[in-house]
Amino acid sequence: MCSSDLDDVRHNRFLMRLMSRNPENLALGILNGHNCLVAGTYKYSLGEYMSAFKQDSTNPLIALMLGLTFCHMACQKFSAKKHSLVVQACAFFNTYKELRGDCQEVYYNLGRAMHQLSLMPAALFYYKKALELGPSVADDPIFDLKCEIAYNISLIYQASNNYDLARLYARKYIIV
Repeated sequence: MCSSDLDDVRHNRFLMRLMSRNPENLALGILNGHNCLVAGTYKYSLGEYMSAFKQDSTNPLIALMLGLTFCHMACQKFSAKKHSLVVQACAFFNTYKELRGDCQEVYYNLGRAMHQLSLMPAALFYYKKALELGPSVADDPIFDLKCEIAYNISLIYQASNNYDLARLYARKYIIV
């Protein structure tokens, strides 16, 4: 076992001890959910996020993380009921959108999720909506996602052999 694996095990045990002493701590629940998601234990992650969502159903981050967890579960090779998982993911993504509001970040995240699920028309729809909006944080260009959005759009168009549109988005929005 390498050093980073031992650090991960120690971190997991530390979190579990804290969780056993503070089961109602929302931040710890979310952190443990993140830890489980990164480790690939999606059902545990789902449990943590659901518990957190029951505590605070107005937190857009928790709704986003629930949608992403269902999305990851749907993308697994041997997952049963993929359709049901995608529908649940979309429900939480819609909740996230309602809680966060219309902004570039939301549409980019929705586009990324649809892209991951290989729902390319939906991904393009959300990416293009995100391009229409400015940065989500006080018009600060450092938070502008236009380059990332255009890159993802160009990848979709390249995969469908539409090199002209791929080049158009790359030239218009990606500055090197």
